[in-house]
Amino acid sequence: MIAHVETRKQHKRKTLNMASVLQALCMLFILAASCGGNKQTPKQRYLFVSYGHSVQIDCSLSESDVNVTLYLKRFSTQPTKVVIDNVKWRQRKGVFTMTVTQPLDGGEYICKAINITGHERITKELTVIPIAAPTNDKLKVEVKPPSLSLQYEDNANISCSALGKRKLKWYKIGLGEQMTAVDKKDLINDDHYDTDGGSRIYHSRLILSIKDATKKHAGRYKCVAKSNNQKREEFVVISVRDPKKPSIRNFPPVVIASEGITITLKCKTKGSPRPKITWYKDDELLGICEGGNSRKCQSFTKIKSDFKKNSITLYQLSYTRNNGKYTCEVENFMGKFSSSARMTIFSKPVLSKRSDTNHNKVVPVQYTRKPAAILQCNLISGDPKPEITWEFQSSNCLKNTFACRPSGEWKKFDNGLKEKEQFVVAPPFGPGFYRCVATNMVGRDQQIFAVRKLPNGSSRRRRFR
Repeated sequence: MIAHVETRKQHKRKTLNMASVLQALCMLFILAASCGGNKQTPKQRYLFVSYGHSVQIDCSLSESDVNVTLYLKRFSTQPTKVVIDNVKWRQRKGVFTMTVTQPLDGGEYICKAINITGHERITKELTVIPIAAPTNDKLKVEVKPPSLSLQYEDNANISCSALGKRKLKWYKIGLGEQMTAVDKKDLINDDHYDTDGGSRIYHSRLILSIKDATKKHAGRYKCVAKSNNQKREEFVVISVRDPKKPSIRNFPPVVIASEGITITLKCKTKGSPRPKITWYKDDELLGICEGGNSRKCQSFTKIKSDFKKNSITLYQLSYTRNNGKYTCEVENFMGKFSSSARMTIFSKPVLSKRSDTNHNKVVPVQYTRKPAAILQCNLISGDPKPEITWEFQSSNCLKNTFACRPSGEWKKFDNGLKEKEQFVVAPPFGPGFYRCVATNMVGRDQQIFAVRKLPNGSSRRRRFR
């Protein structure tokens, strides 16, 4: 009897020991689940979301998790952190909410949680796939542009599109609302898939293509979309202008510019069909821009220029190269018209520099009373015609050498002659620095003369003009 009681006690003790072991194993398993890093990854799931709908991602946090971050991985790129801006994305207690789903929001979302011990683990992986509305939703069709005005012989494309797999057809509406199907040769089928953001969306599109528009193309057109017993219609109105002789608007008769700048002449035209534009300079061909739908331009000049549709751009204007008459001539099968502009390039003054100028850019001149020294200021170019003035500056350094430069204040004076380009050095004027200045509205140029009286007995003589 005593042995039997001891056996029961031993059995009870063994049962308690096994329960303790199982409890310890459970605790170890819980700790491993919370601290075991990335050894175990939850099973990945897929979520299909329609455009414009919200998405909730529950990161399934445990009590030991203190922080969680959501990452997005698209295609083969590295995961990027999702920014919680409380507008598109919100987060509360481990649940992330995206308010509105767009095509580019698709990809693999990864929750990474950090527990109290600092270990990081992945709590959830979810692939979000944005999709378009089902094809049995309300049918919508769009025509672009809704109205169109064409020049004679113009080309144009009008697009009729719908989301999903739809049957599209173009009709022209005639007298009495009679509809005629548009010829297949005037249609372009452009059905295609869009795959942005991991989604695959089918777009139906049928393009009405008009080439060399005439009056027969004018009128009302209708695009009809059908799908699942649904039908939608959209209209477009096309007008074609009557053939018209070309004309030119607001072409300036006079153009004034300065050297070195860039200028653009615009030849605004009217006419149907669009006229060909030809540019001339002093009756010399510069370039041609084709009319109609082409509008391609070709240059026939070495002048630095660029032709675009109805304009010509001239670069680095030069008085000798760009001065002259520019003519814009427009032409179509209805007739021809031209308009001209006289371009005047203003240039800064240029004085002829003396060959005997020294390294200080000063012309050395010997002062004598008989014959008197004559200073000559030769103007080469300048438009408008420059005004020439003379200035004087006394200097003590000229007593010893010509190798000095003016450093004082210049005083303007009248040369006393009708010819302003010349000055005779005679009393009360004597040795010193003289400056000839040519000025106009564009700029100025100058020439400095150093007039020096040589010491007595010097045999040095210098010819000057």
